[in-house]
Amino acid sequence: HVLYTSIARAEHDNPATVAADHRRTEAALIESGVPYTMLRNSPYTQLVLMGIETMLATGTLLDNNGYGATAYVTREDCAAVAAEVLAHGGHQGAILEVTGPRAHTQVDIAALISEFSGVPVRYLPISDEATVADLVAAGMGEPEARSFATIGKAIRDGYTNVVTDTVERITGQPPTSVAEFLEARLAGRWPSGRQRITDRRAFRPA
Repeated sequence: HVLYTSIARAEHDNPATVAADHRRTEAALIESGVPYTMLRNSPYTQLVLMGIETMLATGTLLDNNGYGATAYVTREDCAAVAAEVLAHGGHQGAILEVTGPRAHTQVDIAALISEFSGVPVRYLPISDEATVADLVAAGMGEPEARSFATIGKAIRDGYTNVVTDTVERITGQPPTSVAEFLEARLAGRWPSGRQRITDRRAFRPA
């Protein structure tokens, strides 16, 4: 029984570069006759902290996601789903979309970062080319930067906005929300940020 970690909505001509590899791998597993479960993880919540220091220094969240929404899910919740399926079996032949409890736009993310850090942050969408240039300037190779930028197009095109009950149905625990994640990571780190920290079994803040 093979558990394969894929990405959200991999079969729907998802424009993210990595989706093509996932589609081919999923198809190979299906054709192999080996029992399988596809775990299509939504983008990880940890990605919302990418460039957080720059965000807080400039008061601006820049990326090419536009106003598409993403049902961010923590790596810990994804791992919990995989562990349950590995430990208890079942779900053979299933394609499970593993998501957080709500789909957020980057406007929402900027507002939550502002709330829990105490630093006003606004979202400013930028083009794919500007995203590539920024990533290259930050030290990423251009091929990798161009591949990464296609994720923004997938988000704009609606490939990450699906919300499911997979995490709670399989683990018995609700998925960690983006608000809970950011509160645990940001509250109290800046003088004006909120102080209360949420204690959740499914999320172990660093």
